Amino acid sequence: MPAANPVCPHCGGATVFEEKHTFTGREVRAYRCTVCGHSVTEDCGVALWQVLHDANEAAVARPQPPSPPPKKSWWKFWKR
Repeated sequence: MPAANPVCPHCGGATVFEEKHTFTGREVRAYRCTVCGHSVTEDCGVALWQVLHDANEAAVARPQPPSPPPKKSWWKFWKR
């Protein structure tokens, strides 16, 4: 989880959140200093959609065990 808005490394001023990108598979946030205008980029790790996508691919690639045949519960009523 990213921290609150980071401090500008150049002047120590406060920064404001500008945008977030996740298209690369990583969560990258951009902040801009309100004092000097310097842009600060923060890499917050793997994007959530990438984690879910990788988990889904692993589940699809794993062979599923065969399902058991359906129980014939109606048969006991038929034999009467």
